[in-house]
Amino acid sequence: SSRILHETYGFFATGKEIPYEVEQNLVDAFIFNDYDGNLHLSTSHDTNSRSCSNEDDIGPPLGLVFWRTVPENEMNDWLDWEHVV
Repeated sequence: SSRILHETYGFFATGKEIPYEVEQNLVDAFIFNDYDGNLHLSTSHDTNSRSCSNEDDIGPPLGLVFWRTVPENEMNDWLDWEHVV
């Protein structure tokens, strides 16, 4: 389904703020489960421009949101605890 989404709609990145390669790498990592189930994907959809009258039609996708579950020890490395209140 994520492969079909990307093949159908192409890139969501503009190439300026986020390079196309970053989006392609994330889509590939998600499809091939490179993070052992810890990379997640959500989509946002335009519910105001539904393509048909079917209630289940959620409209065309507007973008992709990726996030990764990060182990506590890795999160501690990322955070600057001296500046966290």
